[in-house]
Amino acid sequence: MTLRLLLVAGSLMLFLFGVYKLHNWRTKQNIEKYLEPYQRTDELISTRLNTLKSERQLTEEEKVATLYLQYKILTDRKTHHKELATYFISNYYASLLVVLFSAIGCGILIFLIATKGWGKTSNYIKVSFLALVFMAAFYAIFPNVFGQKQNFESNLAAFIKYDNLQYEIFNYMTVRDALDSLSVSHSTDSMITYINNRIIELNNMYISTDNEGLKEINEMMDAVEGKEMPPRIPQIPSSKKPVDPATNP
Repeated sequence: MTLRLLLVAGSLMLFLFGVYKLHNWRTKQNIEKYLEPYQRTDELISTRLNTLKSERQLTEEEKVATLYLQYKILTDRKTHHKELATYFISNYYASLLVVLFSAIGCGILIFLIATKGWGKTSNYIKVSFLALVFMAAFYAIFPNVFGQKQNFESNLAAFIKYDNLQYEIFNYMTVRDALDSLSVSHSTDSMITYINNRIIELNNMYISTDNEGLKEINEMMDAVEGKEMPPRIPQIPSSKKPVDPATNP
């Protein structure tokens, strides 16, 4: 019986190690895929700079071509954030599903254990119950540790901002001739500079972790080991105003 339990525990550890290695392999592939839009942006900019090496003034058509190039760059940035947002939200809901099914399994096993008592319950049921409890606890904390919901929201917000910039380019290109006919002053140079500045402001990669989630894991492990955890004392804001040392007698 002891040998069988060791085999079950060893199989579980090997399974988790396999999941870890598989996740590392997929993460490496995903990171390379997520960085492809930035690599395409570098290629577009390099190609464009090679065509602008001459010192002559750019024609209006060449400036318009630069706006089209900016539009393509914005498309690549949107692709980057869309893929990241999809990745994080899919992991987030997958974790919730694992927690849900693990909780259902724990509920069924608790019913079986309650009818027979812990001492008379089969060791396989005990091991299965503890494994489901561990999985439920792990996947409940997992989304918070890797900030999946926050990263999804940040990447989605960045996607929308880049999308809005594309609409600004579209609007400018649509009404540019109308502005000429109305004698309204406008400048393609100013538009190009504005779009570049906005791209610089929005340039970021939203892949972050949450240290609070790591603290929750440490506290959970301390609880499993039977260590006492310090009580959490809520911070009550003081209603007293700070006293100025100069006026304090």
